[in-house]
Amino acid sequence: VNTANINETTLLLPSLPSTVPAFDATIAKPPVKGPAMPVDSPLAKKADDKDSSQSTSVFFSTGIAFHQLIPVAGQTTTPYNALGRKGSLGDYIPSVYVRLNKPDKWFVQAAFRYGAPQHVKEFTYHQESISDSGVGSRFVTNSSARLKKTFYHQLPLTFNYYVLPNWSVGTGLVWNKFYAAISDQETIRHDNFTNDDTVLFKGIVSIKDDTSGTFAQSFFQGIVETQYQWKRLSIGARYSFGLQPYIRFTLPGLEEKKESNRSLQVFLRLELWRPKKHR
Repeated sequence: VNTANINETTLLLPSLPSTVPAFDATIAKPPVKGPAMPVDSPLAKKADDKDSSQSTSVFFSTGIAFHQLIPVAGQTTTPYNALGRKGSLGDYIPSVYVRLNKPDKWFVQAAFRYGAPQHVKEFTYHQESISDSGVGSRFVTNSSARLKKTFYHQLPLTFNYYVLPNWSVGTGLVWNKFYAAISDQETIRHDNFTNDDTVLFKGIVSIKDDTSGTFAQSFFQGIVETQYQWKRLSIGARYSFGLQPYIRFTLPGLEEKKESNRSLQVFLRLELWRPKKHR
């Protein structure tokens, strides 16, 4: 073997590094996260304030309500509508309402109800006797009217406060605008010579144009109510009491009388709309 050729070949080979570079551990390490944001930092407080402001800010909502009257204080139920016909479907026309809400604190509610019925304690509010003209008149016509039911357009306004989560109590006023009254009227002609009575008319009459001024065209009532709310539904009860008389009348030989109404009702309210961020 020619040692000279071996040495020459060895000299031509590239030299290898004597040591392998050490593995850089920093490449495999995950990026170091910064310190966690303190709870009491300004940024955290700003985020909390933003969330709390959305949950406690006031907002509007709207809905409808269904009502059921309950007779109180000697009141009677009458199956007649505002037209004087049998059938009480019109008694359940829903009301509409709008609310200004302060979540979990309070709400102010305004509503409108068309032709709301009111039970009454039945009484005679009109009596009249008319004799034939001339001397020795033979006939006398007697007429009477007995109140059965009244109807009003109503605008209630209440302030309600949450005493417990979802349970509120409230008070307010309701303005009533006269719409109609139902009375049982009778007209009888009496014959003074024979003492016979002839019924000229007997039946239910609807009064919408009260030209006599017997029924107050508008009056106020006070309101006390309570309700429990579950999601979009609310169920509760309301008691209304007259702050002004709704009727004034005078019977023959008696002084003027006036009556104030009261009512008790249960209701079911359904919320139809509220802003998306408060749903």
